[in-house]
Parts: sequence; structure tokens; C-alpha cells
Amino acid sequence: MENIFGEDDNKKLMEYVMKENTYNETALHLASQNGHEKIVKLLLNAFGEDENEKLIEHMLKEDENKNDIVFGHEQIVKLLMNIFGKEEKEKLFQYLLKENKNKNTALHNACKNGHVEIVKLLLNPFSQESENDKLIEYLKKENKSKKTSSHLASEYGYKKIKNLLSEKLANAQLKHYM
Repeated sequence: MENIFGEDDNKKLMEYVMKENTYNETALHLASQNGHEKIVKLLLNAFGEDENEKLIEHMLKEDENKNDIVFGHEQIVKLLMNIFGKEEKEKLFQYLLKENKNKNTALHNACKNGHVEIVKLLLNPFSQESENDKLIEYLKKENKSKKTSSHLASEYGYKKIKNLLSEKLANAQLKHYM
């Protein structure tokens, strides 16, 4: 998307779009939560690649009230994850491991709500053998109630997700000890 604003206008627009409401939510948070894919695309593309770093910093900002990536909207999860380029994989891992006030990660929330395709998307960045340790950490991460994502999937009756997570963990641990 071509940027039609001047540099000063662009800074003002960026400040406005990143302005938080009384619940510390920005336009990006609200559009993501409510499944407004076109608005999310517009917001992500509005500033061009040179502003992606600011957007990534904003997404990584500590906020215990939300995990903007998981609200059951698969296309939005893809859009948000694609902000992180190949050279920013560490920041993507940091984003995926981000916790809310109950110490739930995006994976916890996806498992709790039965979003199989989103679970697969969230596990995909860990597909390289060199990322086995990070995958094991991600799968074993416990929330405030000492439950892993797998525990939540099982507790809420999502057998397909539970089996997927168990298989991923078993394979990662096997590779780790080889």
C-alpha cells in the first residue's frame, strides 16, 4: 500500500492509531479482538515497513490484560504473526510467550477455546530443529493455575488439540535427547 501522507503527517497518524483507550487498547487491539480483518490489514500497512519496528515494539509491550493474537480469528493471527520478518524470529518467540495477568499465553487461550487451526499457526514458528528447546518451553509453560496449554485443551474437552500438543512435545523431546 502506498503511503499518501507526508513524514510529519505519518508521525501524527501513528501516534493517533497507537493511542490507548481507558482499557489500554489501541485500534489494532480492538480490530484484532473483533475480527475486523480489513481494518487490521489497513492498520498494519498504513505506515510502511520503516514503521514496523515501532509496531513490533508496541505489540511486545507488557500488558497483562490481553493477548491480542488470539480471539478465534485465524486470518488475523496470520496477519499479526507476519509482521515479524524472518530476521525478527526472536521477537516473534518473545511475542508468542507473552503472558496476560493469568499467565496465559496465546497458546493457552487458543487451546482453552478450541481453536485447532490457530494452535497449529502458533506452533509453526517452532518448526526448525534448532528451535526444539523453545518449543518444549512453549508447550510446558504453565499459567497462574499451574496448567499447561495441553492441560487446558484436555480440561475443556478438545481432544484433537490435546493429541496435537502431546505429539509435538514428544517429538521435540525425542529430538532434544538424540
